[in-house]
Amino acid sequence: MKPYIKLLFRGLFVALLVFITNILQVSAQQLQLQPLKYFPKTANSQQIQANKSGGRTESINCPSDTIRLKLPFFDDFSTSFRGVADTAKWLCNSNVYVNNSLADKPLSFGVASFDGTNSKGFPYDFVTPTATGYTDTLTSRPINLVEINLLNVLFSFYLQPAGNGEKPDKGDNFTLEFKDDKNRWITAAIYEAETGWDKFRYQVIRLDIIGAGGTYNFFHKNFQFRFFAKGRQSGAYDGWNLDYVYLGKDRNPEENFFDMAIGTQPAYFLRDYTAMPLSHFNVKHNRFDTLKASMNSLANKVNVLTYKVVVKDGITKDTFGTAMDTVIAVPSNSKDLPLFGLMKRVKMPAQLKQKTKLQVEVQMKTNETIDTYGFKTTTNDTLASTVMLDNYYAYDDGSAEYGISFNQKFGRIAYEFEASKDDKLSSVDVMFVPLGFNLAGETFNLHIVKSLNIGGGSNKDSTLLVQNFFVTYPDSINQLKRLNLSTPVNLKAGKFYIVIEQLADKNLAIGFDKNNDRSQKIYVNVTNKWEQDKFIKGSLMIRPVFGATITAIEDENPKNLDNNYNIYPNPTQNEIFIEGNEVEKVTLVDALGQSLLEKTFEFGDAKILSLNHLSNGMYFLYLQSKGKITVKKVILMK
Repeated sequence: MKPYIKLLFRGLFVALLVFITNILQVSAQQLQLQPLKYFPKTANSQQIQANKSGGRTESINCPSDTIRLKLPFFDDFSTSFRGVADTAKWLCNSNVYVNNSLADKPLSFGVASFDGTNSKGFPYDFVTPTATGYTDTLTSRPINLVEINLLNVLFSFYLQPAGNGEKPDKGDNFTLEFKDDKNRWITAAIYEAETGWDKFRYQVIRLDIIGAGGTYNFFHKNFQFRFFAKGRQSGAYDGWNLDYVYLGKDRNPEENFFDMAIGTQPAYFLRDYTAMPLSHFNVKHNRFDTLKASMNSLANKVNVLTYKVVVKDGITKDTFGTAMDTVIAVPSNSKDLPLFGLMKRVKMPAQLKQKTKLQVEVQMKTNETIDTYGFKTTTNDTLASTVMLDNYYAYDDGSAEYGISFNQKFGRIAYEFEASKDDKLSSVDVMFVPLGFNLAGETFNLHIVKSLNIGGGSNKDSTLLVQNFFVTYPDSINQLKRLNLSTPVNLKAGKFYIVIEQLADKNLAIGFDKNNDRSQKIYVNVTNKWEQDKFIKGSLMIRPVFGATITAIEDENPKNLDNNYNIYPNPTQNEIFIEGNEVEKVTLVDALGQSLLEKTFEFGDAKILSLNHLSNGMYFLYLQSKGKITVKKVILMK
């Protein structure tokens, strides 16, 4: 039986299903896809998880809104694709996740995704892995349809099952309902993920047909519509993606909507990385020769498009160059039409002197106007990808759609990077995600390795540092936790590896970005041999951080800070007092390098740290002032 690790998508771990799948696939590959237990969608305080009575959501801290909308109603989710649906159009009790990563070949960037997790990313049912029922819902605000002609109002949208998520099972469905003048929710359509349905499909409904014969009256002042999904409630299973919701009058029922939109995000500036230390970038960088993006046209006619591909600094807004500025003819109903920009036209400075957001931005100019439909269709005409030039390397895009984990005690996963210059590695940022088991507080080993013994044999890995850390999970969406090394590691230019070693039998899961494939940089070792998996594509949420930003721990008489401050009592029984206005921020770290608490001070603040929740022992207090850090030993003796 070959070694393997499991790749898991959002959702609750189902032990029996995973066991069966492992038996079937373990001989074929090292990695496999499964849902994750938990993935935070948003921290919107106005939303809560579904009630227990049936999976529909209720809102708190969301005042009743009696304002009625007028036709037309339109949302392509391009202005709110970082979390929640636009509350100017939708009730704020929605549990959908508005994003730019879960749709496969989206018609425009930004979709509303439905699955078995609520607005916080928690499963609707933590207890029963196989529980099914109502899951996510999305409800419009009231719309005034009084005095609207019964025969000319059309409702349309685009729908895709699964996308980059898990496909709905047989019996799962997606439902559209309309509210009539008697305050009843009437089923307008029910969809199931039939075989072969993997792309976005156009759906159109006439309100007068649903209300034929006078049975239902939808043409009243408080008309609403809502979408909701039914499927497994134990995680991010049975996914649906919704886009281009449009309710309007005097419409042609045919699929002929005049909008040209950017579909896929532009390629990143760098060939390998989404982030790179600035000093390393100035020494050497490997950029693309051609920058690529794609666009879609929903119009049933030929159009003309003018577009630019611009490279600029997202912080200072300085433009480094225009990779392309051209006019092209767009065929009718074009999908995935490529847009190109030649990088040789972009002249970068020889040296960048400050932190930079290096953006590749596609700017389209079309002849779309608000007069065409009564609303803007140009919000999806500009999109940028960003490479961060700071102090760390990254392959990921900052969003973890999946998790990757070991199934074996002492299993190791290695991530390959290549430094452009000699430098000091000071920290490693990692995103761990709960996966079936809550491992918070358990430990793992972090290895810094110069070379791996790939393929086995008598040679050993060239290990520079091994340090034990506690497992901690994100406090917010897509947050990486920083692991400070006890001693900065001197790295020579060239390849090096960040290795995570699992110390228990329970799966230790790491965030995984499915949209950026760097699988050729990932190695797994569960049988004392490093191997690669050829089936799973993506990148780990692991980032090496450079720069010797801390003073040696032995420095008990620091020169970086003004000596006009004092820490007392030390040893202490419960509290530490810090005197001196120079200290702006403090971080308390244990002997394993795990950050335990962090506090920021304004000038003149009383600086007090409570250690009541900690055990006796030695700790290290990092004091920051004007960008410089000094470390002091602290002894706790209760």
